[in-house]
Amino acid sequence: MKIVRDNILCKDITFIDGLPGTGKSLVAPFISSLSNAELWKLNHIYEYILILSDQNKITIDAATALLRIYADLDLYNSSISRDINYRSSDDSSAHKNLLHDIYLKRANTPDGEDVVNEILDKKPSLIIMTHSILDKLPLLENIFNDRKLSFISIVRNPATVIKTWQEDNWFNRYNQDPREFTIIEEVNGVKLPWFARKDAPSTYQEIDHIAYFVKEYFMVKERIPNKFIQIRFEDFEVNPNKYISIFKDLYGDETSVTRDLLDKFSLPREDNLSCRNDIGRKDLDFILPLISDSSLKDEINELHKNYINSI
Repeated sequence: MKIVRDNILCKDITFIDGLPGTGKSLVAPFISSLSNAELWKLNHIYEYILILSDQNKITIDAATALLRIYADLDLYNSSISRDINYRSSDDSSAHKNLLHDIYLKRANTPDGEDVVNEILDKKPSLIIMTHSILDKLPLLENIFNDRKLSFISIVRNPATVIKTWQEDNWFNRYNQDPREFTIIEEVNGVKLPWFARKDAPSTYQEIDHIAYFVKEYFMVKERIPNKFIQIRFEDFEVNPNKYISIFKDLYGDETSVTRDLLDKFSLPREDNLSCRNDIGRKDLDFILPLISDSSLKDEINELHKNYINSI
């Protein structure tokens, strides 16, 4: 038996991905403000299925059918304002993205065939935010091989990302906080988040796992170059209009919301490169003494230098 999903409703899907704390929720609203893009959605089921399929816990046919169903379902629901986030304090809410009026109007319109026909005619872009699944892009390409697929990766100074992750105690929270919903693996009686290095030396500390995963995320670009758009947070906050122009080619014209978002987020911000470099250096000085693996420490130091030089 093979699980299939041959029907296609969502013909255009974008994944906005990045490590925690890289600024995804700053970039995503500008995409959703454009004329043919939907309000971005944080639906963890996409990353869960990709992670489990990649580890052979879900068959590829089942993973493919499920993700294709979820894409079609999410787009249909968005088109009729079903399952829209209206919590005004949430980054993913219609209110926070200045799209409340549009989705409230949709909620009062009939569903059914007319909605389906409009979707098939306009081919709006479904926008899904994910966490740290850049290395799963080849799998995504296989799953959505008959649809337009775009992948945007948001990156930030790796030292800053590691420091934020460490200070927020995320690694320990994965096993202890009931509001934390990350996939956990048990290997030889040890429970670790899915991204942790399974063959790590016994001397590895929590921050070693974090630093290793951050390094691996950056290394993905060398394995699959030119298959996705990479946006540096530090560049976006001082040059947002450059990226808005890129987004317009993918998601349609600007709307009044696009300009309002620039004011809301106080963009563009002052281009103070020396200040940003100083912050990155302080973050690096904070994390390096905590990393126990000397070779990993050298790799993070080099990664930081390369990142600074590329901005």
